[in-house]
Amino acid sequence: YMFNVRHLQQAQTKLKEDSEIRVNVDLLKQSRKGVVMEEHVDSERLVPGDLFYLKEKGRVPCDCLILTGAALVNENYITGDAYPIRKGCI
Repeated sequence: YMFNVRHLQQAQTKLKEDSEIRVNVDLLKQSRKGVVMEEHVDSERLVPGDLFYLKEKGRVPCDCLILTGAALVNENYITGDAYPIRKGCI
């Protein structure tokens, strides 16, 4: 197989930069009484299974599933696609 090392290095650099992004998100938490509350937290505190709102033009440094709405996702550094891809809810 032939690989373009420059593109691989660029992709690795972009992934590293994106993993260092820290943003605030509105995390949804359910209390013991069943009441759903929002808590404004740093994205560094997100763990698998968390539900959160992502505001328009927001970015998060993690894999996630879209439960409602849609988003344009830039996967250029992974797939090489020149344009963002529209992703919808599951």
